[in-house]
Amino acid sequence: MASTAFSLNIPQDTADDGSLPNKRQQDPVIPPDSGLLSAVEETCVAVGSHYRRKLLDALSGIEGHKLLLLEESLAAAVSCLVDAAALQQHGVERCFALGAFPLSVSSVPSQTALAPTVLFLCRPRLSRLPLIIRHMAQIEGSFPQAQAPASAHAESSNCPPAAEEALWSFPLPPATSKSGRRYVVAFIPNPSEFLAGELRRLLSSSTAQQSAAEDSASSSSSSSSLIPAAAASLISNISSTLLPLGSTPSTTATSHASLRSVSSDCVLVTHCPLRLFPVEKDLLSLEIPNFFRAFHGQGDPTLCKQVADTVVSLQEELQQGVLIPNLRCIGSAAKSVADFLIRRRREQQQQRLQLEEASLGVAAAGTGLPADLVPPVHSVLDVTDLEGPPTAQANGPQGAPGAIGAPALGMGPPRGPPGRPVMPHKADMLVVFDRRADLVTPLCTTFTYEGLLDSMLGMDGSGIEASASEASFSSGGVERDLVMIEPARRQRVSLVGDSLYAALKNLHQSEVGGALHRVASDIQQTYREKESLRTIADISSFMPKFKAKQQEHSSLSLHVKLASFVSAVAKHPAYHHRLCIEDQILQGGGTGPSGTFGACSVEMFEAVVQQHGLPELRRIAALHKVGLLREQQAQRSGKAAASGMGLQRWKLIKDKCRLMVEEDQAARDIAYACSGYAPLSIRLLQLLHESPLGWRAIPDILNSLWGPAMEIRQQQPLPKVPQQQQQQQQHRGGEGKASAGALAASNTSSHTSGPLVPPGPSAVAPVLILMLFLGGVSHSEIAAVRRLNEIERKGGVKSEQPEGYRQYLILTTEILTPRKLFKGMINDVD
Repeated sequence: MASTAFSLNIPQDTADDGSLPNKRQQDPVIPPDSGLLSAVEETCVAVGSHYRRKLLDALSGIEGHKLLLLEESLAAAVSCLVDAAALQQHGVERCFALGAFPLSVSSVPSQTALAPTVLFLCRPRLSRLPLIIRHMAQIEGSFPQAQAPASAHAESSNCPPAAEEALWSFPLPPATSKSGRRYVVAFIPNPSEFLAGELRRLLSSSTAQQSAAEDSASSSSSSSSLIPAAAASLISNISSTLLPLGSTPSTTATSHASLRSVSSDCVLVTHCPLRLFPVEKDLLSLEIPNFFRAFHGQGDPTLCKQVADTVVSLQEELQQGVLIPNLRCIGSAAKSVADFLIRRRREQQQQRLQLEEASLGVAAAGTGLPADLVPPVHSVLDVTDLEGPPTAQANGPQGAPGAIGAPALGMGPPRGPPGRPVMPHKADMLVVFDRRADLVTPLCTTFTYEGLLDSMLGMDGSGIEASASEASFSSGGVERDLVMIEPARRQRVSLVGDSLYAALKNLHQSEVGGALHRVASDIQQTYREKESLRTIADISSFMPKFKAKQQEHSSLSLHVKLASFVSAVAKHPAYHHRLCIEDQILQGGGTGPSGTFGACSVEMFEAVVQQHGLPELRRIAALHKVGLLREQQAQRSGKAAASGMGLQRWKLIKDKCRLMVEEDQAARDIAYACSGYAPLSIRLLQLLHESPLGWRAIPDILNSLWGPAMEIRQQQPLPKVPQQQQQQQQHRGGEGKASAGALAASNTSSHTSGPLVPPGPSAVAPVLILMLFLGGVSHSEIAAVRRLNEIERKGGVKSEQPEGYRQYLILTTEILTPRKLFKGMINDVD
């Protein structure tokens, strides 16, 4: 990779910044409003505050200082909840990486080295157990004796909160180790009884074997062992790809004297339910990496259960037991999540009924309870459902008064103190979108500043990784392989708290140069103001502004370098040629009958293996299984071809969904992020609200996508009505029915398909809609949703609900890029 001297001049001519052919060629666009919608921002703040308090309450429940070892892949997510100052206030002076073994005592603060509690925060993975055991043994053998916390002299910040106020707490082991320590292993976000049993078994085996080795004369011959024998046996029986976080069986040797086994009585395995992380002010992440391959490539439904648990937790804790009234799902993964939600509600309903029956002493046979309180599931592909629009029913299925007097299905009154964080705006709809229903959008080039930085340099939510040579490129030294740069030896550049980056990230690449020029002119104008200062009062009032501009100047220098590098790559002929091919495919031209023939595919696969090695066969098989690569067959019927998207099917979707937008309209449409292409998933979100029928109005489009498509209406149950009151209402006859109907109407009035509008003629409440992406969301979709929020706020969208405008909040399993998508096809799901 060649590099040339970097010029600090801001690029003035934006016409050459990777100009695109045909409809992809784009004039400078007006960027979205940088001000976030209040409902979306307040919701993210409430969710972040809730899980922040959970983590800090759990840390406060452990007295004294804590030695915290955190899994590296969770570091960026946890940093969205807490910072170093908050951890220090709760007894954690420094946070150490779980993969850094051995942990040197000299690198640990003195108070932390004497901490009586060692806390491990990691994902529930089998590969983590050997590394955790090695850390325990190394801490026992190398660290000084722990100092027990003095409860009478404990710092106020470390005092555990009252039991009724804490949102979460970590239980402690019943005993201490020989060094006076207790070890707590907390899995995020779900517990695992299997891993807890495996860890206890490994600890018990290693303790017994070490006791026997100490009494044996051959103990010196085993001094080269790096880990306990049971853990070494475990590693030898699993794949090398499951080794702990970059470690291998032949790690740097450590003396056997520094490893000491820990009794299982000193270790407790629990979990910490951190389910949502506010990675952006309008984006919540579940931090479930490689969900797409795990479900579609390996058929693992457990991650769908984790997503369903997150939705249930959001309803129970953050919405105070209020159900999300409308659910829309598309794709097999979305259907699996909906099935888990329905099953969970049924289980909660049965448990609630059993508790109430036990308290009333009434047999289940004589209660006269409704048969099924779970709302029906309607498939929009059914002919019977297409006959009329969906109607909100106050009763249960077939008109039965199912919701009258029904228990709350586990969604009882809000638990805990009234001061706990709650969502200020209740969600009116949850749209669950399976990534496989739209595999085109993640592969398209995103032309926003944020998307280009991620595709060319790579981002992890809190910064980018760029080498000095990459940050100092000019257009003269760009080579062909810069179109898709692989991470190498890089230095980290943090973007946390960078106000200039926040203003630039949603801009189209053609607008970045002009924005930087305006910022530079503003800084220069501020510097010129110092020449007119005459009095001390003028200087005193000028200094805060001067310091702010100095910080902005430093940030400007960084982004000028990054923008110049992006511009250099965009001007390269190879990059422009790739965009031409991309545009041609999106337009539906230049493609064959869709797919590869048998003989042609065999030759292509052989060439790939010869060039890149046998591991690429694993990637090819995964791509074929998830639908990104398919082999054309001679005869394919309509249903047989449903697993793939042929050329005719794509043209139908492109025309019906208006995916390709003209140049003069794209600047004001969601298509600005991809320079003329509107992301399919976001266009489907728009079509959902353009007609009262919703997705029922577009069955031909849904039949062409990876289905099924589902519509679920959740009715908010009423509190349990006492049996005596029910008997009195039955004697009243029609009067009782009328009162029950009024009660049902009052219960469902705010949970129909309409917005949650507070009373009052002039009140306009936003309708909060959650968009959950299973398998990841691309930067183009994030930018499109932000543009859609801006259009909704300005009233530029035709709606059948004029009472209030919509605000869309993104929930996703991860942020997806083409590199990450294809890399996940060969890496193990771990």
